[in-house]
Order: sequence, then C-alpha cells, then structure tokens
Amino acid sequence: MGEGHKSTLPQPIEFPVIRSAYCDQETTNRVIAYLAAQTPDLIAQLTEEEKQPFPESRGARFREICYSIGAHIREAESRDVELPETRLALVDLLYELSRRIRKAQGLNEIPMLGKALAPSPQGPFPQLPVGSAQKLVDKLCTQIYEADRAHV
Repeated sequence: MGEGHKSTLPQPIEFPVIRSAYCDQETTNRVIAYLAAQTPDLIAQLTEEEKQPFPESRGARFREICYSIGAHIREAESRDVELPETRLALVDLLYELSRRIRKAQGLNEIPMLGKALAPSPQGPFPQLPVGSAQKLVDKLCTQIYEADRAHV
C-alpha cells in the first residue's frame, strides 16, 4: 500500500453511526480502523475527493475509490476483518467512512439520502394501498433482503 500517505482518521475512531440496522457500531469501528491501518493510500485518495467543492455529486473517481475499498474488504475478510453481512451494510459502512473523513477534515456532513424501506431487514414492511396483496409484498421484501445477504 502507499507508504507515503498517512490516514487523516483519528485512532481509535469513536463516532456514532447514523443507522445500525445493517452495519452496527462495533463492526463499523473495527472495519474502518482496519482500513485506516491497511489502506492509507485509499483513505488519502478518498479524503482528497471529500475535499472537492461538490462531493454531493459523487463522481466517477469517488465511486472508483469506494469500489476499491469494498474490494479490499472482501479480499481481506477471511484473513483480517469480518465483512458486514450484506451489500446494504457495505454501503452504510462506506457512508460512515465518508462521515468520519469529513468530520476529521472539518467539512460539513452530507445528509443521508433516501428513506429506508423498513427499520430492519426483518420488517415491519410498509403497508400497501387497499386491495394489494400485503403478504406477497412482505414475502418479496424478505426475499430481497435475504438475497442481498447471500450475495455479499
């Protein structure tokens, strides 16, 4: 890894996660500390991207760095660090990494976009309009979350 770069993340990192349904505080802290120690070049690149005038646009370079970080986590999982259970958890983990970098750099936090379908992968799922097959939709939502977990 790039020996010339040093992580700008403080050690140890203690920063409350926004949403813990997919990637809890302990997992977030452990994986981000691992990344800060093992991939300082990627952390430095992500830090530089976070400093760009319009990070909300999340351009191609930002996505490329996040993909590299995700690939590193997947490669390292069996040896060094436990991977979050689902792809949704990995997205939350990368969001938390971005938050911590921005906080360490004194930058404004970017608000989480979108709305969760359910408070947890187990539901409860939102009610549908009258006349729809609620049980079918609940089953479909459960299958989507389970498929996500199976393909990490």
